[in-house]
Amino acid sequence: YCILALIAIKLSGKAKQLMTMVAMFPMNLVLAASYNQDSVALGLTYIIIGLFLNYVTDDEKVVKIKDLLLYAFLCVILVTMKLPYVLLVGLLLFIPRKKTQCKNYYLISLVLIVAVFLFTIFWYVLTQQVRIENFKLDGADVKSQVISIISKPHWYLPVILKEMLLSVSHLNQLYTFGWLDLSMSEVLIPIYALYTLITFSNIGKIKLPKVSVVGASLVSLAIVGLISLTMYLTWTPVGNFEVLVQGRYYLGVVALCLPVICSLFKQRVPDEQKLSDHFVVQSSLIIVSLTLLQTISVLYAAV
Repeated sequence: YCILALIAIKLSGKAKQLMTMVAMFPMNLVLAASYNQDSVALGLTYIIIGLFLNYVTDDEKVVKIKDLLLYAFLCVILVTMKLPYVLLVGLLLFIPRKKTQCKNYYLISLVLIVAVFLFTIFWYVLTQQVRIENFKLDGADVKSQVISIISKPHWYLPVILKEMLLSVSHLNQLYTFGWLDLSMSEVLIPIYALYTLITFSNIGKIKLPKVSVVGASLVSLAIVGLISLTMYLTWTPVGNFEVLVQGRYYLGVVALCLPVICSLFKQRVPDEQKLSDHFVVQSSLIIVSLTLLQTISVLYAAV
């Protein structure tokens, strides 16, 4: 994860402080140290986002066919680990035409997107052949949930839409170093203060083309929607009026949205007053230390 995150930070250019901040979220480090595919999936997600930022912000970068193939190939690999993030391949359509040397650029991009989606369907069908006992929540069943939505769409579609609107409310889980039910209320103020300071310091620092801003916003919204739908179908009891989803699923969306948000505003902070890279790293280490100490104290109190 550290190697992949470092590559993503290098690729992010002027957004490297934001990528560093996201890569060092306590929840990211917890997942990277867990016995699952998240360490590779998260790192790969950040590399794909870093590539997109590199393509659209580097004035000297000319996007060639091999760059498109690399981007699509990474998305194919990501499909095998985090299926909802396959929608990142859609960002290819929002790279300004003047940044490329490819003839029929949009046609090539569209072909690559279709190819990635076809692989996604193949991978989903293939993985459905694997039966893992005790891997789903009691009462959850994809087929029954789909029938339930189709039979009463006016009941259940608003449930998914509500989760999309309330997805921001799950972001407090990103600062948890440990199990998601441990409270971080005692250390949230310094955490929010440092993250807000870093974000504000990067306002206007990165300039995204308008078409890329629109594209990143649409793709982010689509990913949130697909995550909500996927979790409702696979991990929520049939007929439930609340989607059971955790904030960690939105880590990739945060990495994509932060540069977009910072690019929407004009630069207000003079360059000499901006935070240094060293400060960003040290602040992230302080936040990790605070959350780790809070986790230990909560567990000690429980014992």
